[in-house]
Amino acid sequence: MNMNNLLDIFSTRELSLLIWLGLGLTATMFSKSMRDGLGGVLKLIFGKTIGTILLMLTLYASLLLFLLYKLGFWDISLLKDTIFWFCTTALVLLFTINKAKTNNYFKDIIKENLKWVIAIEFIVNFYTFSLVKELLLVPIVIFLALLQGVSQSDKRFIQVSKFLENIFAFIGLGLIAFVVYMTFKNYQEIFIIDNLFSFLLPPLLTILLIPFLYLLAIYINYEDLFVRVNFMTNDRKKNKLLKKEILLNAKLNLSRLTTISKKLNKFDWNHSDNIRSYIQTLTQ
Repeated sequence: MNMNNLLDIFSTRELSLLIWLGLGLTATMFSKSMRDGLGGVLKLIFGKTIGTILLMLTLYASLLLFLLYKLGFWDISLLKDTIFWFCTTALVLLFTINKAKTNNYFKDIIKENLKWVIAIEFIVNFYTFSLVKELLLVPIVIFLALLQGVSQSDKRFIQVSKFLENIFAFIGLGLIAFVVYMTFKNYQEIFIIDNLFSFLLPPLLTILLIPFLYLLAIYINYEDLFVRVNFMTNDRKKNKLLKKEILLNAKLNLSRLTTISKKLNKFDWNHSDNIRSYIQTLTQ
């Protein structure tokens, strides 16, 4: 496959990301400590627990694609966009699901995917520079983003953080100006049905992924809470009764489950005459 064939499949920005990723993985192979670290990460990912969750995510995503295909909203031309969505958005949401403690977490995901900013991001990604320019631009942007992340974590570097914010704002304005010019110049290339599907696919898949993520968050939070309960008493009968009442009260309400978890106190429920009424008071 020559370069022209690759450019028919991937944009120059996507190619530059793949090249830098390949270089990073190659460099990793020359360091024993990094090889060992990478091996440990891979063992963790493909271990029983995370491996099972990844398999479930893959099956769920495949089911979504099958349904969208049957409805005429997906075909093989969108495979590349789907793979990029899965390897970025889907996996990031999966591995940060432990942050989900209330229902608002998922409402925010929906809001983020319905913002008009996504349209700008799509158009910005639609117009790319030459491969050489992208190869230079990608590591610079990633380095600046990492630098800003570090500077925001410490108040001592607040001036650096503000300076980097201004740099990103300047770059952003420059890109928007470039995109606006190119959009008016070549609007026929953007406003076609294929691009519409490509634009709508990532936010649509993300929103459709929420039921899976929500149930996973429920499972994780129940498991964490029940592990705590197991250490609260050696009385198996009382232990099972407490778990049952938590299940009956919280059900599939993540916010309520988190409230119970935060307020549950070993002394209080051990000295309560009625565990059911005690659990109910925690959510009032």
